[in-house]
Amino acid sequence: MKKILFLLRHYPPDAGAPSYRLKHATSVAAENADVHVLVAQPNRYQGARAAPRREMLDGVNIHRVWHGQIFRSRGKFARGLTELLGALWMTLVALWTYRRVDVVVITTPPLLNSIPGYVMHRLFRKPLIVDLRDLWLDWAEESGVIRSRFAIRLLRAYERSLLCRADQITATTRSFKDLICERYGIAPDRVTVIYNGLDEIVRGEAVPADAKNGARDGFRRLLYAGNLGPSQNLLGIIQGCVESVGKWTNLEITIVGDGLQWQRLKQFDRPRLHVAGRVDREALRDLYAETDAFLLHLADLRVYEHTVPSKLFEYVSYGKTLLCGVTGEALEICRQYADCHEFRSDDPASLVLAVDRFMKGEPANNAEGPRSDVSTVLRANRSPLWRLVFNAVGRPSLDNPPESTDNAATTR
Repeated sequence: MKKILFLLRHYPPDAGAPSYRLKHATSVAAENADVHVLVAQPNRYQGARAAPRREMLDGVNIHRVWHGQIFRSRGKFARGLTELLGALWMTLVALWTYRRVDVVVITTPPLLNSIPGYVMHRLFRKPLIVDLRDLWLDWAEESGVIRSRFAIRLLRAYERSLLCRADQITATTRSFKDLICERYGIAPDRVTVIYNGLDEIVRGEAVPADAKNGARDGFRRLLYAGNLGPSQNLLGIIQGCVESVGKWTNLEITIVGDGLQWQRLKQFDRPRLHVAGRVDREALRDLYAETDAFLLHLADLRVYEHTVPSKLFEYVSYGKTLLCGVTGEALEICRQYADCHEFRSDDPASLVLAVDRFMKGEPANNAEGPRSDVSTVLRANRSPLWRLVFNAVGRPSLDNPPESTDNAATTR
């Protein structure tokens, strides 16, 4: 039986899109392979600290290794050094414990988290699968997080080597696939697009139809749920939220999530503008059902023309209006499945105008455009795509690989 090793930074009980995505991938691989997960602990949220060091869960062998916040500072240098030291420690553990695996799987970002898999690939010639969830280096360069040209060139050379040497690559958007194939000369048949899928607990299909129409108390509710970091940059539009709730007395805006900007966003909490922390999936499902519209936003950076936020498919599965501060492929998907009141990223005044249109009941920007049935989102199946990828490397072990690498929209 094929033995597959996943080298990860996030995995349940850690919350978030990377954990849900990789949990599904490991479950598919475990159907016909001996799957091991070597993952950092603690992860993003406090709950991961209580997870067992070793356990068998749904046919997957999980081994958690310490990856603490060595430096208390949340500055970028301290965080980067912590990630590097954690990756080097995980490399040592992987080399000592998992030399006899058939396939190695890594996911990035964090880019440094790929080091253990890259080292095993180079030293022991293990087939390598790279799951590319975001273009982190492009973001770091464009946003100014990394200003050293030498550091950029060094990391770019490493990224090129990592992707060009990978036996298979999975990408979360078609735009990512197109960009890396053009930039690095990678053969398109080595890259499989697998969108982030729907969590079974919060998908719109899991909520009764009569409970999905929002609360009927005279208020109009707008919800943002997700990461609260520089990529989403809600600080760039929070003043627009403040102005809108002041202008419309029957408007309520709720922001839930966690991230680097949460503390600063919390300062804007006021009546009818609620900034809450992370909530569990059941509570999030109730919030989804009660809201009238969803807020979707990414920072105003060119790299996000290629990014599709993980929450997008959860949002559209409810068949409700979206207020969209996104561009590129994400905006195309929004227009395809939902009524969209569009606004410019990081532009509070543009958000206010979009809220005005929503509150007045004006037609969406795409009201006259073609629309796809949202049921295609609910039916889309990622499992055959993962099987195709796992079957393409090492010894064949997964049954019935599909013939196509294109998934309909997103999910399992």
